[in-house]
Amino acid sequence: MRMLLLAFGLFSLASVASAQKIAHVNTDSLLADMAERDSVQIKLETKQKFYESEYELLSKDFERAQAEFEQIDKNPQAPPSIKELKRKKMQDLYNNLTQFQQRAQQEMQDYEVELLQPLIDDMKKAIEEVAKEKGYSYVINDQFLLYSPPSDDITQLVKKKLGF
Repeated sequence: MRMLLLAFGLFSLASVASAQKIAHVNTDSLLADMAERDSVQIKLETKQKFYESEYELLSKDFERAQAEFEQIDKNPQAPPSIKELKRKKMQDLYNNLTQFQQRAQQEMQDYEVELLQPLIDDMKKAIEEVAKEKGYSYVINDQFLLYSPPSDDITQLVKKKLGF
């Protein structure tokens, strides 16, 4: 009797699992085709150019300080206190430059997330709507999928839902 119940339980579990529909979607393709993506890209490029111009100014300050230090360091007549002052100035500018670069990189990443989040939210909503309408239990992003059983590609359906 136990074996019969166990076999029936396994059979029921297998039939429930096979009844679930699986789909996949290419979210990179969806995001690339969204009209708002162009304005996001323009905003990112504008901010990136600002950071690049500031970085260039800081780089020139560092290069000048480095040249001053090298010039005074070669002079055997230069007092050690002046050499140390020039070396410290050069080191401080280098530290500022690297800190600026790190902060700018983090701020750009945060800004990109901030700009893309509404698009991602719209995409997720459309994916959920299509999944519910078509009866899918699972929707997988096919950009990260290494193996899956056969599934339906709903990318075009989601694009239609998003209006493109």
